[in-house]
Order: sequence, then structure tokens, then C-alpha cells
Amino acid sequence: MKNKDFALTTLVENFQALYSLSVHTFGIIFFYQLFGNNAFLAFLPIILRYFFLAVLIPYSSWIAGKIGTSKSLLLAVFLYIFSSLPLLLFQYVPNNFLVLSWLLLFILGDLFYNPARIYLYGQNSTHNNRGTTFAFKHITLTITKILTPLVSGYIIETFGFSRMIVLSALVASLSIVPIMMLHNLKFNVMLQNHSWFTNPSVKKLTLVNSIGRFGDHAGQTIWVLYLYFLFGQSTSNVGTLFTFTTAISIAFLYVFGLFLNKHNRIKSFKGTSLLYALTNILRALPISPIILDTCNKVVNQFRGEVAEVINYDFMNDNVKNKDKDEMMVIREIGLNLNIVISYLVGGLLLYFLDFQLTFISLGVIMAALSLLVKD
Repeated sequence: MKNKDFALTTLVENFQALYSLSVHTFGIIFFYQLFGNNAFLAFLPIILRYFFLAVLIPYSSWIAGKIGTSKSLLLAVFLYIFSSLPLLLFQYVPNNFLVLSWLLLFILGDLFYNPARIYLYGQNSTHNNRGTTFAFKHITLTITKILTPLVSGYIIETFGFSRMIVLSALVASLSIVPIMMLHNLKFNVMLQNHSWFTNPSVKKLTLVNSIGRFGDHAGQTIWVLYLYFLFGQSTSNVGTLFTFTTAISIAFLYVFGLFLNKHNRIKSFKGTSLLYALTNILRALPISPIILDTCNKVVNQFRGEVAEVINYDFMNDNVKNKDKDEMMVIREIGLNLNIVISYLVGGLLLYFLDFQLTFISLGVIMAALSLLVKD
């Protein structure tokens, strides 16, 4: 059951990633144009998304636990599909209310998708095989990441952002097939145990997600916007670059997984976090975008894999079964609040500074915060 359900969950995530990656990669360009080329306002919809995810995840996790994992995933897929309809109308009747409707439905989809996905991965992996198992997951997701920017960038340039979202949602609907083959696991989220605040695992989980990963999303989003202008406002050129550099990084993933099974994961995370901060600082220098993005992606592939394995270790190892559900929710709250703060900081930096100074500032902050993560 474990290997089968892990593989099926990975397949579901790959289909969903076709939609979410398109939004995460090119959404900032859409919002930048929508809000009259104002960088800070362009960040606001993204900030609101992660804020609502942090606030509402305890309630959606409770519902997901009651109806079961496969039913929760199925509900999420239908919400993703319906979320594309307002943007389809936006193509013909430009109205900010339609954009807001799309964003709200997209958030609702995430609220039911994330708890079910995380719970399934935790239940279908063990501490000893988690490095190589998640390496397999990252390899398949990276293949999806290779194709998505190239195709999405071309579609946006040819047909527009709205139609790209509709097409991505339709492809994501194919995840219904593996979802129907998954076991419908139920869980119970209570969040009534106040001892969580003194729990060592919770503290380390919070450090990894809320401090150690500060600036991940904001730094990448600002990089997308920077490349968009550097390449003459061509989404297809941005997508082509990301496809090329992601393809190079995939060669290292399985080796990273083998390394993780045998080495201290916190030390690996701390070391790669410092390297990742350095790659963000280097973005301010006149170096080829291909070299910069390749270095950034190779380091972040390893760092992301380390972070995910650590997360599932803390949420599942030496944790009572009745407490695992709460750990999952606490992890999501911390992670999403971290993203909110990093986007606020990144947006303000970009509003008052230029791209180069913003990259340097974010990199320095990320390096300083990563030093706070203890073994």
C-alpha cells in the first residue's frame, strides 16, 4: 500500500503542479500589468493568498480529515477547475472582481489539497527511506517543472495569461484518475494541545520553515520579474531559460537523496541555505542569467529536498499518531506566514530599491536567518 499510494500521490501532485507552477511562475507578471506596473501592488494578491492559507488551514484540515484524503483531493481539483472560469470571462470582460473570484477559488483549492497531500506523504514514507523516496518524487516533479515554464510562457505570449490558466486547469483535471485509486484515509485535527509551544520538534520545524526558508518564494518571484524585463518582456524567453536550467539540475537529485539518507539533515539544510543566499546575492552582478539560474536551481533542488525530508521527519518520527495531524497544520501555518512576511519585505524592498539592491538585501537577510537554525 505504501509504495503504491506514495506513487499515486506523486502523480496527483505532478498534474496539479502543471496548474500551480504556471501561476507561481508567471502570475507576478499578470498582476504587475493589472496594477499599472506597480511592483508592491503586484505582490498584494500573492500576500493575501498565503495569509488566508495560514489563517484557514486549521479549519480546512479539520474538514479534510473528516471527509478523507482522496475526497479532499477530489474537491480541490474541482475547485481548481472552476477557478479558471472567472479568468476565462476576464479575457472578454476585464473586471478586477473576476480576478478576485479566481484567486479565492484557487485558495480554496489549496486549502483542501495541501492537508491531504501532506498527510498521504507522511503516512506512506519512513525515516530510513525518506531521502531516496522523496528524491524520486522530486525527480518526477522536476520533469514537470522542465516542461511547464516553456509551454506556459509560449501560451501566454500567444494567447494570453487567462487562456493559459484555463488550459493548465484542464490538464490538472487528469489527476482525478489517480485520486480515484488512492485509499481514502481519515484523520483528526484538534489543535487543543498547548504543550506544542514547548515541543522541541515544533520549535525546529518552525525554525526550518519560518526562518531557514525566508525569502525563497519572494526571491524567485522578483527574479522572474527581473528576467521578464531583461528579455524584452518575453514570457517565452523566460520559460525557455527555466526549462533549460531545471533540466540541468535534475541530474543531481537522486545523488542528493542518497546523501540525505546517510548525513545530518539539519547541517545539510544550513549549509545549502547559506549557498542559496549567496546565489541570490550573485543575481545583482553582471553574470549570465543562464549561469545564475543554473547555480540557484541546483542548490535549491538539494535545499528543497533536505527541507521537505526534515519536515516529514519532524511531523512523523517520534510523534504519537494522535499528534501527527496537528504537526501537519502547525507546519502549514508557519510556512505560509513565513511566505507572507517574505513577500511583504521583498515587495517593499523592490518598491524603494532597484532589482540589484533588492537581490543583495534579500540574500543578506536569508544568510543571517539561516544561521539561527540549530542542530
